[in-house]
Amino acid sequence: MVTAWRSLALAGALACATAGAALAQSGWQPSVMSVRVTPSEGRLRPGQQLTLIVSAFDATGAPLGGMHVAFSTSDPRIVTVGEDGVVLAVAPGAVTITAQVGTGPGARSARAQVRVEGQAQQAGSSSWTPGIRSVQIAPRSGSIHVGERLQFRVRAQDMRSEDVPFAQVAYSSSDVHVATVTDEGLVSGLAPGKVTITARVGNGPGARSATAEIEVLPAQP
Repeated sequence: MVTAWRSLALAGALACATAGAALAQSGWQPSVMSVRVTPSEGRLRPGQQLTLIVSAFDATGAPLGGMHVAFSTSDPRIVTVGEDGVVLAVAPGAVTITAQVGTGPGARSARAQVRVEGQAQQAGSSSWTPGIRSVQIAPRSGSIHVGERLQFRVRAQDMRSEDVPFAQVAYSSSDVHVATVTDEGLVSGLAPGKVTITARVGNGPGARSATAEIEVLPAQP
């Protein structure tokens, strides 16, 4: 009898373990009864950022860890939000940020109200850079000889797909022994080889970049 009970207990444990593994592989998450987002409201100026913290709780009120959160904004032309909950103010206006935990009928969500006030500052008044959607660099590739130079141009567009004429651009070279690049995007060939020139606009989660491939050929006789 004791052996039979042990066999049943072992079988039950194995069944639970197998079921748990299957649930984990399927992306199952524990039941969420409520979600809280902090802060629930905020005021920003264009270019400023705010990080939202999301807490999920089960039916007993105990906090749940490791839950996947999906963020969304009611108007990305005013405010954008990343997968990490970082909010970036783009233009004046008011939006609602939604944080959803789970999917389907068992999903729960919470909202935060964000208001963006003030106009974007003009060039020369600060180093502020508006929310950037894309960055393009020209030329995308090319070759120069040792001792020659090549000028790059960068085009940045905001969340409305409009050009940002005064965006701050940071250039870098993957190998300064082969080619260097100035703050103005002027590349100088130093030694034969290949390098990647990167143009980065903005800082933090909202930064965008573009790259160009350059080959430096031996100096012409």
